[in-house]
Amino acid sequence: MLRSKLDAKERAAEEGLDSYSCEELRGMFGRLCTRMVHRLNETEMQNNEMNMLAKQITQMQNTRRTLEERKRQLDGPPPGPPPAQ
Repeated sequence: MLRSKLDAKERAAEEGLDSYSCEELRGMFGRLCTRMVHRLNETEMQNNEMNMLAKQITQMQNTRRTLEERKRQLDGPPPGPPPAQ
């Protein structure tokens, strides 16, 4: 049932395309290609930004760990129970 509905829609879409001239179809194709390239560039820029942020987060986490380790070293060992005699 679903397949027959899809086939009917595809035929309707094909019939609709027949009403356009080759030049109009070429123009539509060009506009769609331009939109796709623009969307691809936007997506690539977003991906680059996310990668940059991920690197910055990793650097900040490493810096925090290093500072915590240095603080532990400067504070010395934690006080424990007095030695048994």
